[in-house]
This record gives sequence, C-alpha cells and structure tokens, in this order.
Amino acid sequence: MSNLIVIASYSFPLDANIAKAALSSAGIPAFVADEHTINMQWLYSNAMGGVRVLVAKEHESAAITLLTNDFSLAVDAECGSSIETCKNCGSENVEHHTKGKVPAYLLFIVIGFPFFFISTVLNVPTVAISQRHNKANHKRQQAGWTR
Repeated sequence: MSNLIVIASYSFPLDANIAKAALSSAGIPAFVADEHTINMQWLYSNAMGGVRVLVAKEHESAAITLLTNDFSLAVDAECGSSIETCKNCGSENVEHHTKGKVPAYLLFIVIGFPFFFISTVLNVPTVAISQRHNKANHKRQQAGWTR
C-alpha cells in the first residue's frame, strides 16, 4: 500500500471509476479512494481532495499518459458519428440551445410564485375546508343526524 500514488483526482465518483476502468483495460491495476465518502457527503468532495485514483509507482508514467490522451476522435470514428457543423456558416463551434427557457422561467416567477403567497394570505385552504364542513353539517341536519 505504501507504493501507491495519486495520479488523478475527480469531483465525482463516476469520473474516477471511468478512469479506473480505462486503466484496468490497459492492464494497469488502479484503485479508487474516498468514493463512498463522497457519495454520502458530496459537498465534502473538494475539501477532501476529491475522489482519488491510485496506482502503483511503477505504473505512474503509463497511467498518466493513458489518462491524458484524448480518445474522442477515435470514438467518433468508431461509432460513425461526424463532427456537427452549423447549417448556415459551416462552423464547427456549435452548441445546442433550446428556445423558450427564459420566457418560461420568467412566467414561472411572475405567475407561479404569487400563488404560494395568495393561498396563505387569503386562507384559501381554510375557507374551502370550512365550506365543505358547513355543507356536510347541513346535509346531516336535513337527514336528522345530530352530533
């Protein structure tokens, strides 16, 4: 255990496990430290130094080389996906944008929040309950039932 060194640190356990899987598939034994602690208290991640990936000292250089390589182009080629480009100008600097988020958010703020306060100020639930209670009492009195 004393010859293990930290080669990478991640904020989330999923990322650390992906790195561990990449190392294991290359034949480099790797270990993930503090995974369960961060899963239980994820706010502690940065304070504890994140979820750490540990390897033996003799595999340090190979592990760092493997984790610093970018395989995204190879994955795209393997899967047959192409680089997305803008339909108007042909630029590869493209990001997806959903229209309507800002108006929906503003509508929620303007219309959604006051309903919470109106029901409290006007005592709507209490009025509705008392009206149902009065109707039930009226029906009981008509039927000849009394409490």
